[in-house]
Amino acid sequence: YRGRFLGYDVVVKYRVSKPCRDVKLDLVVRRDRTLTEAKIMLLAMSLGVRVPTVLYVDLENSVIVMEYVEGMLLRDYIGLADEGVRRAYLELLGVYVGKLHKNDITHGDLTTSNVIVSSNGSLYMIDFGLAKISNDVEDKAVDIHLLMRSFESIHYSMSKELMTYFLRGYRSVL
Repeated sequence: YRGRFLGYDVVVKYRVSKPCRDVKLDLVVRRDRTLTEAKIMLLAMSLGVRVPTVLYVDLENSVIVMEYVEGMLLRDYIGLADEGVRRAYLELLGVYVGKLHKNDITHGDLTTSNVIVSSNGSLYMIDFGLAKISNDVEDKAVDIHLLMRSFESIHYSMSKELMTYFLRGYRSVL
């Protein structure tokens, strides 16, 4: 939900209860996922990866309040940008993901729909709800494969170009 918190425009992310799960298990799962997401966002920020600033976490109610980032999804922005701008953003995304992976963080849902080009031109990664700490090379490969599939399904005419730029940035970190 979008809202206001302490004078800031925010997104309030609330993990809803799943009626199919045991009540006690559901509380544990939602609490743990909320805590993991908030911790990973803070860790990502400390690594120089732009993410919305976490302002408040309520574990008992599975709520994260974070900065609202005004802008456009990278998914929509790619088609409007010229080649030089696309290259710069995809290389930067590669650097961001490389920093995460180098520190054993996987995003879990890496697509162009989970990246925002802010109104001031900064690139933000969002939605770390499936993120985890993992040194498993397969988990990292899944991130990259999912991004590649995102390119192929949404930006098919330039998917190879986008992947080339992304990998250039990614390799520069590792």
